[in-house]
Amino acid sequence: MVSSRPDLPCYTHCCKSGDVILPFPLRPPAPLYQLYIDLSFLRNIRSYNSVFAMTSFRGVIDEEINKGRGHYVFKVFRQVYHWIGSLYPQDDKGP
Repeated sequence: MVSSRPDLPCYTHCCKSGDVILPFPLRPPAPLYQLYIDLSFLRNIRSYNSVFAMTSFRGVIDEEINKGRGHYVFKVFRQVYHWIGSLYPQDDKGP
């Protein structure tokens, strides 16, 4: 049996019972780390997440799926992502 250590995590419920070894996570970039240690941000993280939940949706929509009879189907293939633009407004424009 493979044992797990804090500096070398080993998972036995997946990852081929420890045959796959994951590297220890690195410290995130400074802006993300500041959010991680900001208690106000952490207390309100669900609100911040909700801000981005309804951003503009982008993806390749399959229009061919609804050519026949039956219920409407919304099918997207390839990459699905949110399109929100820059988080910082341009100098000459408002947010």
